[in-house]
Amino acid sequence: MKKTRNTESKKFSPNFFAEKTERLQIICDILRANEKPLDELINIYEEGMIISKECQEYLNTMEGKIIDITNKYSQETIEI
Repeated sequence: MKKTRNTESKKFSPNFFAEKTERLQIICDILRANEKPLDELINIYEEGMIISKECQEYLNTMEGKIIDITNKYSQETIEI
């Protein structure tokens, strides 16, 4: 049974993943430094969790595209 992706994929900007992972790195650095008030750190942590969820959605979408491409070309005979 071949895995297929959800056809209703969310649109992502070309630099989406790079921008989000860069922000996550900044958030990690801020949290590790532990130099801000606890309330602010909690808000920053929440932002990181939201970004993490967005990145997972992005990766799921990209996985679906890879599956679609694989299915498309594995069903065709490629002549060299």
